[in-house]
Amino acid sequence: MSKLTDIKQKILQLDGGAFQELCDAYLSKLGYTGILSLGMKSGTEKTTKGIPDTYFIKPGNKYILVMYTTQQKGLYEKVYEDICDCLNPEKTGIKASDIAEIIYCHTSANLTIGQDKDLRELCSTNGIL
Repeated sequence: MSKLTDIKQKILQLDGGAFQELCDAYLSKLGYTGILSLGMKSGTEKTTKGIPDTYFIKPGNKYILVMYTTQQKGLYEKVYEDICDCLNPEKTGIKASDIAEIIYCHTSANLTIGQDKDLRELCSTNGIL
């Protein structure tokens, strides 16, 4: 088994909290700073309810929201619902115009090109990357 395949299999075995922690660390390595993990219970690998799971602020005071899931079935519906929640000021406390970008991290390979296009258009219609 190749090292890459082994890494992919280990990622699939992570629970939600460990997956979120891994992705937060990866985003930090990519250069995102000031990461605030709303979806993690402090000092544990337990997730908590919250929209978004993680966020940070870009220069210019625009927000980048991050959502995570390890759900394998019904991924499109889950991602669509989560993005709609991110766009809902009643759930986030901010207007969609305050959001620069939504990052969605998942472990499933079950998102079709058409579904990906729909999700991207949902964001771009609101001026969000």
